[in-house]
This record gives sequence, C-alpha cells and structure tokens, in this order.
Amino acid sequence: MGIEGINIRHYRASGILIEFGFGHRVVNNRINNMLEHGVEVVSSRGNLIWKNEISYCYDGVLLISGSTNNWVIENVASRCYGDGFESFLAPDSNNAFISNKSIRNRNNGLEMYGSNNLAFNNLIIDNGIGVIISQERDSVFIGNKVKGTILGTHVIFEEYTNYFAGGNKIVCNREEGIENNNGQFGIFIDNEISYNGDSGILLGEESSGNLVMNNKLVCNVPDNISNRGTNNSIINNTDKPCDPCESPSDVCDAFSDEEGNIIDESKVGVN
Repeated sequence: MGIEGINIRHYRASGILIEFGFGHRVVNNRINNMLEHGVEVVSSRGNLIWKNEISYCYDGVLLISGSTNNWVIENVASRCYGDGFESFLAPDSNNAFISNKSIRNRNNGLEMYGSNNLAFNNLIIDNGIGVIISQERDSVFIGNKVKGTILGTHVIFEEYTNYFAGGNKIVCNREEGIENNNGQFGIFIDNEISYNGDSGILLGEESSGNLVMNNKLVCNVPDNISNRGTNNSIINNTDKPCDPCESPSDVCDAFSDEEGNIIDESKVGVN
C-alpha cells in the first residue's frame, strides 16, 4: 500500500494509521492538526515513512505495539503536543530514524525505546526534551544535532545496555548534554558537547562500565564531565572550561540564521 502527496488536516484521530501488515509506503504527505498522531504504525514492520511534513499533532510519527524494521527518513515534525518521533516500548525495535527534523515539540524530540534502533543525522531543535533512550539495549545515535532543549537533553535510563553515541553535536541546551542515569557498558565517543546549562556528560550513581572517549567538551556548567558511577572509563577528552566572564547563555541567546530559517520552514499546515 502507498499513500503519497496528500494533504490531511483537522481529523479527530491519527492522520495516517498503519495497523498490522508490512511494506507500506507513506511518502511526501502534509499532515496537521490531528487530535492524535500524524503517522501511527501499530504492530507493523518494514514500512517507509519518507519526506512527510507533520505539525500540530499529538506525536509526529509513532511506532507502537511491536512495530519493527521501519524506515523513518527526511520527515519534519514540528509543534506537536507530544513527541516528534517515537519508538514507544521495548518491542518496538530495529527501526531507523534518518535525517529527520524535530522542531519545537512540547515533549521529546526523539524517543527511542527498544533494542537495535538507529538515529542518524537528525536535527533536534527547541523541544521540551531532546532525546530519551530506554528499555532493552544496543541502539545507536550517530551524527545528530541537539540544541535548545528546555528540560533534559539526551537521557539514558532503565539500565540501558550497550548504547553507542558518536559524532553528535549537543550544544546550548538548558540541562545536561548527555545524562546517563544508570546505563551499562555504553560508548560515548567523538561528540561535541558545549555551552549546556548543566554538566556536559553526567554518569549517574548507578551507571557502570561506560566508555567516554575523545569528546570535545567546552563550557558546560558546572562541570564538563561528572562521573558518579563505577568502573566508567574517561579517556582523552578535550575538557575546556568557560573563559573568564563567559557563560552558556552568552553564547546561546540566539539561533544562527540557518537554524532560524529551518524553524521558519517547519511552519507547515498552520491553517
């Protein structure tokens, strides 16, 4: 089944609902003002959700009830009441979120529950919380940008195991850049984590066996790295404090012109 090039507005349920089955294509649609979700995938696998513009829904794209092996690529989810993109619970695994834009959503920019999910090259700007990782193991977060979150920025919890975050840019958020509460055996490598309003990387008291290596950390307040856990390895990171009289708010008061344009372009389907 394919759904392509449709404008969908002002429905009381989800704009597009895929329930069971596999191999559906949802491409280049404009969906806004749903009481529920923009695109909802229930117990379905192998679907392509590509180049859709979604705004003013509950969640932008929701994968739920054992939805696996789905591709969510180059979509925009903005100004949703809930989350921009969400893999909801442990059975929702093996999904890929690639080159999406999640902008000014009230809750999470991206929520990835379950195992072996991939987030690559996503832009996550000005959401309530940036990224939530929880339940199970082995997900990967590579080459994403997270900026301007109001609450938690990148939070790992429920003893998530073998998580990998590399090559991300995490800047100008109000709280910790990466908060690993109790994750085990994670790898955090080659990330740029700068000008966040709390610690750059926080390893919580119940975290253990994590590797933090070759990250660039600049002017995170009060600490660039706070290690409260056990058996965590902190190796070869650039740890630069704030310059005299410098604070994150001095640097982060405004988005760049490019990011401002991205936010303006996300105003799809306002009417």
